[in-house]
Amino acid sequence: MSLTLMYDDMKYLSPTLYLEEKKFGGKDIFLANGYDRLTSMLAKEVHDIRLNTSVRKVDYQGAKIHIAINNGSIEADYVLVTASIGILQRRAIEFSPGLPVKKLEAIDAIGFNCMNKYIVAFEKPFWDDTEQIFLATDKKNKFNLFVNLHNVDKKQVALLAFACSDEARETENQTDEQVLNDILSNLRIMYGDKVTTPTYFNRTKWGQDPISYGSYSYPSSNTKRHHYDDITEDVSSKIFFAGEHTTIEYMGCAHGAYLSGFREADKIIALQQ
Repeated sequence: MSLTLMYDDMKYLSPTLYLEEKKFGGKDIFLANGYDRLTSMLAKEVHDIRLNTSVRKVDYQGAKIHIAINNGSIEADYVLVTASIGILQRRAIEFSPGLPVKKLEAIDAIGFNCMNKYIVAFEKPFWDDTEQIFLATDKKNKFNLFVNLHNVDKKQVALLAFACSDEARETENQTDEQVLNDILSNLRIMYGDKVTTPTYFNRTKWGQDPISYGSYSYPSSNTKRHHYDDITEDVSSKIFFAGEHTTIEYMGCAHGAYLSGFREADKIIALQQ
């Protein structure tokens, strides 16, 4: 099943593009000890990585590109923009000259959704020994899917719950106690008095996060096929765009972002030859 179809409200989806996604074979996998293992591997040959640095403006009028950041400036020959579609839609980065109209139209037309995750740990498992646990409720996008982390790693006695779309944003206005009570209520529907008091709880709030303002892109009812070509097209052979939102085949996925980076790197390398 399409990732977009699973995790989006149907009323927002394009009726013609939601099945454009392609899938790789094999089972789903977990990256042990976090996704930073992937970025750490990719960063091994990169010698100038600046943390806690935000881009304010990209001025590409001259021979060199001048990038204004929160603590100074950077000069570059090329810029690869990997900011989320949420950042681009909010015009959080200023471009000078402004981006072409068709680029801005594509940015605004592609949907950007929110998925939040909630990890709840317990002293011992009381749930079924399966990879995933599903519950049918009136709110189909809120706490009705649980990933059994104990099934992945016996040291982790925890469940990973999800909320998506409007329901995910709804939880961001709830306290930890309110969210946890809602999760436990759904677990009690399935396991009754077996549900015990949690020993740990943590959550994400991607919709409010100023470095993303959401989680992943999807083809909205306003999205056309050409918008993915328009958002991917470089500007003046200086400004390039990558990210999961720039590939219709792997939208919303980490591997979409990963592959789009190679795609744009090849373009930049070709200009230097």
